[in-house]
Amino acid sequence: MRAILFTVVLLLAARTSEQACSRCRTFDLWLGCQTEENKVISLYNGHKCAAVENSNVNLNCTLGDADGLTLEYQWFKSSKVGGQSLASMGSDAKQINCSSASCSLNEVKYSSEANLEEHDSLFYQCVVTVKEGSGETVKTVGTFYSNVLAMDVQKYEAPVGEMTSVPHSVDVGTAEVKLSCPLPDTNPPSTAVWSYAKDGESNSSSISDRANMMVVQNTIISTEAKFGYTEGMLVIMNFKAEDVGVYKCSIRHETLLGVVNQKDVASHVVASSGITQTSVSEGLRIVSKVQNPALLFNDTDTTTLTCLGSNLIAGETAQHYWQKAESVNGVIVYKNITTGADFQVSNHGRSLTFTKDYSLAGTTFRCQIQKGVDSILINDFHQAPIIPKSGYIPTGVQCGTTNSSVTASVDELLTADVSKTGVVQVLAGSSYYWKIDNTDINKFSEGYTVSSSSLQWTTTGNEQCHYLQNFKYIDNLYSVQQIMAVSVLPEEYKTVPSLEMTESGGDIATITCTATLDSIPDALQDKLGLSVLFDVGGCVEYTTAVVEVSENIGTCDKTVTRWMKIDKKQLCSECVVKCAAATSCIASVEKSVTIPAGKENCNSGQTGAITDENSFPGWGIALILIVVILGVIFISAIFFYTYMQRQQNNSDGKILGATVIKVTAEEDKIYSIPNKPVTKDTKVENAEIIKTINLTDDSDTPDMP
Repeated sequence: MRAILFTVVLLLAARTSEQACSRCRTFDLWLGCQTEENKVISLYNGHKCAAVENSNVNLNCTLGDADGLTLEYQWFKSSKVGGQSLASMGSDAKQINCSSASCSLNEVKYSSEANLEEHDSLFYQCVVTVKEGSGETVKTVGTFYSNVLAMDVQKYEAPVGEMTSVPHSVDVGTAEVKLSCPLPDTNPPSTAVWSYAKDGESNSSSISDRANMMVVQNTIISTEAKFGYTEGMLVIMNFKAEDVGVYKCSIRHETLLGVVNQKDVASHVVASSGITQTSVSEGLRIVSKVQNPALLFNDTDTTTLTCLGSNLIAGETAQHYWQKAESVNGVIVYKNITTGADFQVSNHGRSLTFTKDYSLAGTTFRCQIQKGVDSILINDFHQAPIIPKSGYIPTGVQCGTTNSSVTASVDELLTADVSKTGVVQVLAGSSYYWKIDNTDINKFSEGYTVSSSSLQWTTTGNEQCHYLQNFKYIDNLYSVQQIMAVSVLPEEYKTVPSLEMTESGGDIATITCTATLDSIPDALQDKLGLSVLFDVGGCVEYTTAVVEVSENIGTCDKTVTRWMKIDKKQLCSECVVKCAAATSCIASVEKSVTIPAGKENCNSGQTGAITDENSFPGWGIALILIVVILGVIFISAIFFYTYMQRQQNNSDGKILGATVIKVTAEEDKIYSIPNKPVTKDTKVENAEIIKTINLTDDSDTPDMP
């Protein structure tokens, strides 16, 4: 009985101690998806989730440092991302039937019409309302909005029917020959892969970098029906006799899970009509404007801009010039780009490629095509948007006394992966908005100063804890958020906590961080929080490599420890994990550990199977190629041996069929070509004399042509 009473007393004491701790929480809210092999995958370190159509997807919404509190969940999906929560988007968003930390999406669907009722390839956000107390004493701590997760449903439908053969009779000199290749409705979009074989020949080659040919891509600018351009179409310009042949189109589709499908769909047999057109060529016409990829993530990611025009031969009858906008004395001017290490031009000038660069965010490019006196411009090219390396940005902390001024800066809220040459910037190309205690704040909000990327206000003594949320977003691409807890304390506190960080283990690395305070003033007892904050922005494969993470639980005591486990065998690149110790007022200097990559076959480049319904198996093709190559080598060896024997037996001092130098020389001055001495008596038959050299004098050996 005494033991039972003692246990009850301990439990009551622990509960009383927990209630006495009135620190502000370091909430960190994160929305992600649960991966499933071959069906669901997390991409861009959690910014996007890709799932095969008709698979089941589980979304998980987690809020750290929420022990002892009541959490209520709402879920929303939307067709776009903008400067507000999805719950505020009206007809563009819809609440879905989920009310817990997990939300199951069954048999996900894709539709190009983006119907909110039947379409699942949309944006998702969870909203968590946090309450404390019970009954009549219940109080709302805050309402918090997660990052926005993009769900990308992968849909593939094989082209219907067998490959068709279409004959064409074309006049030489025709301005445009259009060969169609209808693309099915898939996600991601399918692409047309064209190959060419000379008439009567069986060997085919890929059509790439042909000066008078182009494959129409998105976005098609010349949309008028009279032009007749469709995506995937091959256009041959200024048709020549040597363009006669067989043009075959295959449709290729590759999912974000690495599965590739490819099928031959059309064969165009192009022959000459025997007629040559002599009419004046048509004027320049813009066909397509292409920007790839949709997002930049890794430091080595590149943007490729392509402008496609018609009625020209790239690099011959027309030149392409790429230009970048610059400000000169406050005036925007376009200057031609000098190619080199930073910018590379390919495809006869039609494509410009450059590596991810934060300084180019918002910069516009344009392409100028010049043909004689005619010139056209394709405007509004941009570097692909830069997505942050982690959608999870560590919780921020700040404090002040009653009626003190507090300033929060976007720079303080960002992780190191958005820095350029040591200068931290706003996420490149993004916009942002603010909430304080679930109230929208803008430059017109009374009592707040919003200038550039900072927010300033004056604290009050009405509430000990204020929670600020900063959202950074790019329309229709992504949204990330960070929560900052602002503590209003009885007195100023500036002591920086100490931090210890260790890493141990084999293939599973365990990272441990311990925060410590030497002392806490009496006035701040049970009011000053202490936490450990992790930053995984430098671990781009975190979502796939993380095994387990301890909960984010702060304390009113003088020490607290957190840990996480990382599977090295899931890493293709090194993983940098940072942590900091933080009180309610200030964080310590960050420490970091680097986990080496341990995954094998990272550079194979192919993570899925290739399926070509009309092709011979890949291993069979490889075997045939090996046999053919060995056969050619064997026959060549026999021919060469026979030929050399014949030459040796029948030469009689002659060189047959060689390109030689006529030599006048003394007997003791002999110069030779391989395996055959050349003297003054050497006879030359069937040869081309390309130079005569006199070596009768004691001159230096002349340069050979």
